[in-house]
Amino acid sequence: MIEPEEFDLVLKLHTKRDYPQFCYHVNYYSFCGSKWRRGLLEFLSTPRNTALTLQCFEDPAVGMVGNGRLWCDYERDGIPWNKTYIKDELRYLGMKTPERAFLSGTMFICRPEVLKFFHRKVDYDRLQTSNDHSISVVHCYEMLFGCA
Repeated sequence: MIEPEEFDLVLKLHTKRDYPQFCYHVNYYSFCGSKWRRGLLEFLSTPRNTALTLQCFEDPAVGMVGNGRLWCDYERDGIPWNKTYIKDELRYLGMKTPERAFLSGTMFICRPEVLKFFHRKVDYDRLQTSNDHSISVVHCYEMLFGCA
């Protein structure tokens, strides 16, 4: 198992398909088709953007960086069916934070300390059986990354 302390930064990327008919609206921005994936990756899309992203970590208060246009407020933008999971998981993980924001699309770079709340605490068996998109522990955890 990889120990988070072995790294300075952790990059979370995952696949996103293009859906020509799919249009996602976040913070008054419209992301349709391939624009969604490009928007998620914008913070790393050019050498300049990558340099600016890494420069953010010169501030010790910065824990996570992604496309700033995709930061959402949990109370305002949270998915109603995940609110119960989020409250339960915050307690389970021992996260006592007033921060209730999440990065829509969950592609980001962060300090390993951000992920310490999840290290060796996630019930993978439960996550694997929660495939119903309407009640998703996996989506709950994606939202919890921002709270961390």
